[in-house]
Amino acid sequence: AELTDQLTVSRGEQERIQQTLNAIASQIGYIEFSPSGIVESANDILLSIVGYERQEVIGKHHRALCDSSYTASLEYQHFWEDLGRGIKKQGTFPRFAKDGRRVWLEATYFPVTDEDGKVFKVIKLATDATAAQDKVADDTAMLDA
Repeated sequence: AELTDQLTVSRGEQERIQQTLNAIASQIGYIEFSPSGIVESANDILLSIVGYERQEVIGKHHRALCDSSYTASLEYQHFWEDLGRGIKKQGTFPRFAKDGRRVWLEATYFPVTDEDGKVFKVIKLATDATAAQDKVADDTAMLDA
C-alpha cells in the first residue's frame, strides 16, 4: 500500500508540474532544444513571433533563426557550450523571422538537467521585444541627428 501511495503522489506531482508548464507555455513564447541546439518543440506564441510553422522548425538547428556571422563566431559556440554545462543565458537577442525581418526576443535559456546533473534539454522562454528595440533605435537615431 505504501508503494501505491508513493506512486499516486508521484503521478499527482507529475500532473501538477505539467499543468504548471502548460500555464507558462500558454502565456509566453516557449521552445525546447536538444543540448546541441536542435529544435524539439515550439509553441504557437513563439512561432507567431518568428513567422514559421511548427514543421518548419522542428528538427532544425537554433542557428536557422540567427545571423550567420553570429553563428560562425566563437561567441555562439561558447553560448551553446555554456548551456551544455548548465549555465543559463538571459538577454535581448536579435533573431530573424521567416520573412527575413529582424525580430528581438527578450529571452531566457534554461538548461534542464537529469538526476546526474547532465543537461538533456534547453528550454527558452521569450517575449517579442521588437517594438521596444525599434523605439530605442529610433530614439538613438534622433539623438544622433
